[in-house]
Amino acid sequence: MRMKNTDILKIGAIILVIFALVWIFRAVFNDEQNMENNDGRREAPEETIASEAFQDLSIENLDGETSSIEEHEGRPILMTFWEEDDEDSQEQLAILDNLLLLLEQEVAFLSVYEPEGREVPYTVVIDQQGVVFQEYSELTTEETLLADVEQLLERNEP
Repeated sequence: MRMKNTDILKIGAIILVIFALVWIFRAVFNDEQNMENNDGRREAPEETIASEAFQDLSIENLDGETSSIEEHEGRPILMTFWEEDDEDSQEQLAILDNLLLLLEQEVAFLSVYEPEGREVPYTVVIDQQGVVFQEYSELTTEETLLADVEQLLERNEP
């Protein structure tokens, strides 16, 4: 028995519909698993590639002195990547300045000028062992960042 062209087209259409449904299901399921909170928070896996990259990161400040994540081990780190002409970046830096006044003794603050590449502002909360605790891919409130840092500080209380 020989198949007609219309039968082949019907089978092809059915296969395409199945692939589309699988693709939609996976996209919806993946979005539910990786859903961000309204504040842009995304739970970072305990050991991520980002964690390894941040552990080896060294930053040169405006005075030419180098600072690294390892120097701040034992303290949480708030690190933000920003761009000069980006309004959200400037607002994020102002939020971090406010937090600096509250937490200067307990938390390390690092800001990295990112003229190209990463979307900004991009803020990372790094725990006392140098592992990424939270990542924020957009402007993040002072309350949210403070809650994250307080959670990390409570972890290390005796």
